[in-house]
Amino acid sequence: MRLLERLRATKLYKSGLKSFKEITNPVQQIDSDDNKFVSLGKQTNRDLSNYEQGYVSNYVYDQWLKDPLAGRIVEIIVDFIIGSGAKITAEDPAVQDAIEEFWNDDINNMPEEQISMTTEQVLFGEQLIMPFVNPYSGLVRLARMDVCGIKDVLPNPQFPQKPAVVVLRDNIVKTAAGEYIRELKVITQSQDPRTDMGGKYDGDVFYFYFNKIAGKRRGHSQMLRTYEWIDLHGKRQFNEAERQELATSYVWDITLTGAGDEEIKAFLAQNETPNAGSIRAHSDSVKWDVITPDLKASDFTESNRNFLQVILGAYGIPEHFYALGGNVNFATAKAMSEPTQRAFKRQQRTIQSMFEKLIDYQLERFVMAGRLTQDQVDLGYEIQMDEISSVDLQNIAGAMVQIAGALQMGETQGWLDKPESAQAFAKLFGQLGAEIEPMRDENMIIPEPIKLAAESFKRAYVKRNQK
Repeated sequence: MRLLERLRATKLYKSGLKSFKEITNPVQQIDSDDNKFVSLGKQTNRDLSNYEQGYVSNYVYDQWLKDPLAGRIVEIIVDFIIGSGAKITAEDPAVQDAIEEFWNDDINNMPEEQISMTTEQVLFGEQLIMPFVNPYSGLVRLARMDVCGIKDVLPNPQFPQKPAVVVLRDNIVKTAAGEYIRELKVITQSQDPRTDMGGKYDGDVFYFYFNKIAGKRRGHSQMLRTYEWIDLHGKRQFNEAERQELATSYVWDITLTGAGDEEIKAFLAQNETPNAGSIRAHSDSVKWDVITPDLKASDFTESNRNFLQVILGAYGIPEHFYALGGNVNFATAKAMSEPTQRAFKRQQRTIQSMFEKLIDYQLERFVMAGRLTQDQVDLGYEIQMDEISSVDLQNIAGAMVQIAGALQMGETQGWLDKPESAQAFAKLFGQLGAEIEPMRDENMIIPEPIKLAAESFKRAYVKRNQK
């Protein structure tokens, strides 16, 4: 090795670069900013620690049970997301029967359990569901596991935004042989065409999550942003209740004119505190007064409202949703509801996606068991959930009359043809929540009186414009 190379190698060694390859080949140096990069899937500080994850989950669960504000916030979110419950419809009767068998199974009991599943998703931000498949019938039964039993979630090395393995704490899941399982593979669609599961769902457990971004392994509770504020709000409420109780207390202040200490003691010994409605008599040298404490407390109502606005605003919930009228009138309440509805729709899509994966898994198992044949039946279905919107029927109805007249005028003037007019009217009608298919030219049957009236209107309109 030349002297220059040895000197360069020594300098690199002293600077902390101890890799044998770089020392013996000093020309090959690592980038100076390599320490700012992490490998795909490596855990970052965006994740809560295991202690924080468990602490928050237990704390928000306790708040949901005991705190009226936290409980009502969760109820509002769940009521908007799930509403009266998801309903599944399929065109093929065999597929409909298969879905209903899974949906109404006495273990799955999805008509009722979907409410608690949505509640858990809001409270914990995670859902851990292990499917058990009957090898003969193909029926899938769902075992919902406590997410507090999760120790860690390992991401997919190639696609780190996707979870790959759920690591459990001790003594959670046990095999038929009596051995405890520490790691469960997250169910995903297999991309390996060489196996029988190619293109099918493969894995041990479903892991659904809320509030998860790239670089973060686990979802977290939706209540994380406000649980400390809710705790402080509860303490303030208790303090105010104690203050109000003190404010309603009173003491008797008795003035004995010209009396000494011995006379005052004798008076107190002879006179007990009077009961409500009792009679007392005294001379003009004795004066009885009632004294109530003046705590000099500030107005609690406005301060409490500010707290509520911070907490409810974090979820986009207007105060009138929490039964507080305040200064809200009908117009402002209507305008304030739209952002809230959009947020609830976004969460509703996440819950709907979770139901779709569970149903797809069940239909796939029925196909594998031979109960459904993919080539002979249509496996398509639709999940119907309550519409989250507040449609102003009166305004839309008025607009429909005006726009219908404008469309008719546009047809008579040749500005648009009937299919275009029908399509525009169908889109407007869709604002009412009912989707209609616009008629085509070949399907339109126009009564003769309407044709004659339209032609007469067109001639009169053209003649008037020519003057």
